[in-house]
Amino acid sequence: MKKILTWLKLKLTEWWVRLKKLIVGILIAIGLIAGPILFAGELNLSWTNPVERIDGTVFDAATEQAAIKIYCNGDVPPNHTFISAGDATSLSEIVPPGDYECYATAVDTDGQESFASNTITKTVEKALPNPPVLTE
Repeated sequence: MKKILTWLKLKLTEWWVRLKKLIVGILIAIGLIAGPILFAGELNLSWTNPVERIDGTVFDAATEQAAIKIYCNGDVPPNHTFISAGDATSLSEIVPPGDYECYATAVDTDGQESFASNTITKTVEKALPNPPVLTE
């Protein structure tokens, strides 16, 4: 009987240790997910849509452009790729604070992607809440 109780105590201890690790892991994951969202800022980008193809023929963004893909920070985490539909010329996204090097490509209705645009650097600051409203 004593062996069974010792074995049971050992198993309960192992189970408790695993449960604590799981709880800590969940809390860390929530912090990693919620932290950047709580302190996120706004990344605003605008562009001029292409008007001609590389061979010089006319390109109508309103009917021939499927999307603009915005790539920020290349393949280094955090990697952000945003897709803006059709003939849009701006994008506003909530992202974690930091520096972003971004470039754009145009995608036509056949799925062909253009060469990369020029690269720009944007700094996103932590967003502050709206100020309080005083009433009389």
